[in-house]
Amino acid sequence: HGNSLRALVKYLENISDEDIEKLEIATGEIYVYSINEQGDVASKEIKQ
Repeated sequence: HGNSLRALVKYLENISDEDIEKLEIATGEIYVYSINEQGDVASKEIKQ
């Protein structure tokens, strides 16, 4: 599931291929995004 989650984060946050390889998402970590009317990320919160 890690690769699927990284792909979603990469898309939402416009992260480069190089930088996404360094992203580690811990088990149980919850990413909450608020999306604006234009479909862009307005805010992000990481819950443990």
